[in-house]
Amino acid sequence: MGETMITVGKRFSFDSNHWGVFVPGGIDIGQCAWGVQRSKKVFGEVRNIIRPERWLEVKGEKLAPMERSLGLVWGYGKYLCLGTNIAWVKLNNAFFEVCNLHFPLRVPCVFGDEVAN
Repeated sequence: MGETMITVGKRFSFDSNHWGVFVPGGIDIGQCAWGVQRSKKVFGEVRNIIRPERWLEVKGEKLAPMERSLGLVWGYGKYLCLGTNIAWVKLNNAFFEVCNLHFPLRVPCVFGDEVAN
């Protein structure tokens, strides 16, 4: 993977041992979001197929790692993606438009003897 796939990580200023792996000082450690979202351990064998319903099918212990790996894409705390709120607004608008398309909202308004929709 190229450097463009690596997100902001942590710089180690001294030699360290993390998760049983030696990390020399002066090195940056980041994550590859593409690789994290295609983990066979988390998403199973069909990880490269776009299946939104997989989030509805899993429950309990299998759902937690999926949610944690998705959280890595948006970030957390001071590293939170600035577009997160905009994305949620757009998703909510799309949801409303789809629902309104299939189930039109009709509120009768009464003006005198006429009924207007």
